Amino acid sequence: MEEKEELKGRLLKLIISNVLIILIMFLIFGLFIFLMVKNTVYTTVDKELYETRRQVMEIDNAILKSNIQIKSEDFLFFRNIVKDYRDFVGGKNLVNPNITIIFRDENGNIISGEIGRLAEYQEEIDFNSKNLDKIYDEEISNKFYYRGINFKISSQLEGNVRYAQLLINVDSERRLLNGYLQIIAYSIIIISGLSIIVSYVISRRNLEPLKESISKQMEFVQNVSHELRTPLTIIQAKQELLLQEPDAKIIDKSEDIVLTLNETKRLSRLVKDLLVLSRADNNKLTIQKESVNIDDYIKEIVTPYVEVAELEEKKIIFNLNYKTDIKIDTNKIY
Repeated sequence: MEEKEELKGRLLKLIISNVLIILIMFLIFGLFIFLMVKNTVYTTVDKELYETRRQVMEIDNAILKSNIQIKSEDFLFFRNIVKDYRDFVGGKNLVNPNITIIFRDENGNIISGEIGRLAEYQEEIDFNSKNLDKIYDEEISNKFYYRGINFKISSQLEGNVRYAQLLINVDSERRLLNGYLQIIAYSIIIISGLSIIVSYVISRRNLEPLKESISKQMEFVQNVSHELRTPLTIIQAKQELLLQEPDAKIIDKSEDIVLTLNETKRLSRLVKDLLVLSRADNNKLTIQKESVNIDDYIKEIVTPYVEVAELEEKKIIFNLNYKTDIKIDTNKIY
């Protein structure tokens, strides 16, 4: 039972560790891919923002050089300014009509611009005059998502226009990224189930050598216990017989003493042979054969147990008629 519980515990630990390793590797890989996709998705958007910023500043400088007075209300249709004054701005139009352009005063208040569908949400549009010339994310009313950039323009324009704010809607890009995150979430669930199954199979396979090793260890311990118990039983029995006749002379009990000594030597030999016994599981057992008479050898092995049997009111009967020599490793057979 203890062996089974130990194996179950190790199996569970292996499964958990394997599943965690697989999930961590997948999460790292998924996060890396997500960041790559996010960077790729927003790269084009950010380029459009930077390009529009460059052209707005270019148009602003061209208007200043021409000494044309542009009123703040005209900025409501900034693209018309570009159209009306195409000659002095080099005939350029803004590159992306999907970009919302907002003009603000020195306090950050909206003066004009092409706000369009964001007109009703203009109070919710964040603006930070300290965060200039950097791309940022803007969430409006928890349902519109934009990428934006703020930058300074000429302060000489009529209407105290100080800042321009460019916003481009990224709802579709956001849905794409959210969809990818959902795919990752579903993949984690699927991979978790598959990794548990795979980890269980792999762990069971990896535990087979351990299971075999534990089984051999248990068998080794049982063999050692049995081998040590046998001579100890004989020695104990002989010593108890000697105690029953404390006045007896040594010469009268020499046979018992010799037998006890033989079992003691055998016990010592068994202890030395434990390593040899353990190597038997690794096919390293050395066999040393010698020729012995089978009848004499069996009698030699059984004789020490005659008196042990008598103590239990039992009797050992010899009927040996084989009378043949055989080649065996006497210690191993014993």
